[in-house]
Amino acid sequence: MDPIQYQLPNGMSVILQQDHTAPVVAVQVWVNVGSADETAAQAGLAHVHEHMLFKGTERRAVGEIAAEVEGAGGQINAWTSYDQTVYHIVIASRYAATALDVLADATLHSTFDGEELSRELEVIQEELKRGEDQPSHVLSDNLFRTAFQSHPYGLPIIGTEESVASFTREDVLNFFNTWYRPDNMTVVVVGDFDLGEMRDLIAASFGDQVNGATARHSRPVEPVQAETRVSVVYQDIEEGHMALAFHVPGLSHSDVPALELLSILLGQGDSSILFEELQRNRQLVTDTYAYLYTPREPGILDVSASFQTQDDPVDPMDVLDATLEQLFRLHHVAVSERDLRRAKVMLQSETVYRRETVQGRANRLGYFHVVAGDIAFEERFFELAAMVTPEELTRVARQYLTPENMTVAFVLPESMRGTLEDDRVVALARQEFQEIAALSQQDALIPDSHGIVIHDFPGGLRVIIQEDQTVPLVAVRAVVSGGLRLETEQTNGINNLVAELLTEGTASRSAQEIAQEIESMAGSISGFSGRNSIGLEMQVLSQEFDAAFELFADCLQNASFPEREVDRIRRELLAELAARADDLAGTAFRQLNRAIFRGHPLQYDVLGTTESINSLALDDIRDYYHETLDPSRMTIAVVGDVRAREVISAVERNLDVVSEGTSEDPDLSSLSVPQRQEIVSNRERQQAHIAMGYLTVPMDHPDRYPLEVLAAILSGQGGRLFVQLRDRQSLAYSVAAFNVQALDAGYFAAYIATSPGKQSEAIESIERELQLMRDELVSRDELERAQRYLVGSRAISMQRSTNRAAFLAFDDAYGIGYDDHYRYDDHILAVTPEEIQRVARQYLSSEHVILSIVRPSSTEGSQEASQEE
Repeated sequence: MDPIQYQLPNGMSVILQQDHTAPVVAVQVWVNVGSADETAAQAGLAHVHEHMLFKGTERRAVGEIAAEVEGAGGQINAWTSYDQTVYHIVIASRYAATALDVLADATLHSTFDGEELSRELEVIQEELKRGEDQPSHVLSDNLFRTAFQSHPYGLPIIGTEESVASFTREDVLNFFNTWYRPDNMTVVVVGDFDLGEMRDLIAASFGDQVNGATARHSRPVEPVQAETRVSVVYQDIEEGHMALAFHVPGLSHSDVPALELLSILLGQGDSSILFEELQRNRQLVTDTYAYLYTPREPGILDVSASFQTQDDPVDPMDVLDATLEQLFRLHHVAVSERDLRRAKVMLQSETVYRRETVQGRANRLGYFHVVAGDIAFEERFFELAAMVTPEELTRVARQYLTPENMTVAFVLPESMRGTLEDDRVVALARQEFQEIAALSQQDALIPDSHGIVIHDFPGGLRVIIQEDQTVPLVAVRAVVSGGLRLETEQTNGINNLVAELLTEGTASRSAQEIAQEIESMAGSISGFSGRNSIGLEMQVLSQEFDAAFELFADCLQNASFPEREVDRIRRELLAELAARADDLAGTAFRQLNRAIFRGHPLQYDVLGTTESINSLALDDIRDYYHETLDPSRMTIAVVGDVRAREVISAVERNLDVVSEGTSEDPDLSSLSVPQRQEIVSNRERQQAHIAMGYLTVPMDHPDRYPLEVLAAILSGQGGRLFVQLRDRQSLAYSVAAFNVQALDAGYFAAYIATSPGKQSEAIESIERELQLMRDELVSRDELERAQRYLVGSRAISMQRSTNRAAFLAFDDAYGIGYDDHYRYDDHILAVTPEEIQRVARQYLSSEHVILSIVRPSSTEGSQEASQEE
């Protein structure tokens, strides 16, 4: 149904769109204020409101907002941008009134308790430190700061340590009273609701609020940039990062459709210009992309790349030179009609994919209303994009992609300090621009009760189909049981390597042809591997299914592993391994895996090691592929807008369905419960990352369900760990609990990132919460909140055809039963407080915990610990 739009008497805008496909509703409140509306002294105040509006109102105490939403099976969160602050809930439609009441209460009646504000400002300081430890965040901050020297888009949305530390309750209240006014807010609701009832609910929730003084948006204008700007930052990192920014108009400008298509052609997809030239052909970079950032006011076209700086390092100037060569060529070499059509299909497909969830549609309605002032803007935008010609792309490239309009930012390892001078960068840009200019002159299938059709071929291949004509998309997933659990120390990483190479060339197609074909159909295709499996996945518009499945089958059974592509992927994996040293949370969990699964293949890293990846010969890779991706052991799940008979016919035409395989799953020895152990790695960063793990049960064990509920009780914004460690003790920005599942065994984990001086307190606090789970029965209300959250989250995720295909394929391949996920709700809702206590006592013993810690070496008061590599 088309959206409707109206205003309440107090000036609040309302946008409603009904969709009865699933019993889900998205409720959002868009506040027309962002960080770009702040003064210098207010830097970060909009973001503080994002945190504080869930911290208590006149009717709800701290923690009750998240608990009430999660207790109804919903998800609540918020985000802050330069132009708006958004508060949003996705929830079962029967609880839509709860969502409206909660968001109205939070956005109109927050109390901003002084003590809560002090604690939350500490949490934001931790968030700031986390950003300082992430090279991508540092790169983005410096790019925007250098590109925007007058306009507030150059200031960090989150603020600075100094500004955040200076905020008082009076500052927060003044900002709130200025901007959080009905005539400066928009309510968006999309999903399963009755229109009349929803109007009444919105009027009751928001209609009584009156306006104060008129809020005014007054922002300085960014002057036209006249010369190349440069920013270089050095950090303790393993990989180099580069970003270029070119000033472009705001969203409503007539050049934006052409610029959007230009960004897609440059850096989106494996057939994009930058991927083909810099990553695949020249192998200068390990990652590259381009995107257009068009907020309300003039934005940027961002072109970014990552590259190796350690073993066989790449010169940053070579990366810049190669990137500029491709950008400036667009001034003189017209884009082909075929490539332009591909970009248009990719752009148009975004609207289709967004329509799959209610929250996706709500996001777009709110965005176009607040930023463009018109919810119909997107439709007109795509009409203009459809008319863009190659000549228009050349025009906008010449107008905006110039050295004078360019900002260059690098984040490089400390070892490269002093090697990159601003003048060299400026001179290179001018030289490349001139050189390019000079060169240019020269049968019935019966479904089950869930609408699922099963077709078993004689050789053992099973195909599972679920028709769904709601959205014109089809998701396909082929799975073979195996993955990491089939690997040894010598072959570690082979599954991931094979999976990466499935789409990098077949007997009849090159990697480039595969990428161009799938993107011309507005689809995606990629290999995957993990602890338990390996396979291939695809999503495509349903009108392209026949051609897409032929491509899918070709990659699945005819992968040729060209030596050039093998070498490139191997190089990229080695670079990824090196770069992951910068991911401190990941490092903590990899240490945890090695200790908790010692003696079992699950101890290894899915990516492998430098030694194992380098030692895998081409013949080893090909042999493993032929032995493992065996149709006799394979399950293929297809979900979406396609007929079961068409799927069966496509499989018969394109796959060897009569293959009789001989490979079997290994008989792996059982794991023994480890004794308490502490493993420490030192990295000179702002935070200590702590992962605590306990060995548990295989994924087919019935105790997985009480363990999942236990994790939900501890996690989430209303969970015990969040409330105790973040809200009350201000120990961290990030704290969570997980129940990790695998075929042979799983583990239960808690994670926190905190200041090094708070490490001991954080560990003690987590262990204290786990001890309470062992000592006391959880309340019925707390249990039911967690159960509703798990069931509601699963329902929300099942909107996507890709997720449904994954559940069907994985559960069947693992021997659990293809329809096991349909019984998930019953299993979760049957868990009792006594079962929660039993599994906590049985598995979460302090005598058997593995403590994995990554922290600065200067941490004081820490226990002496073993170093394990």
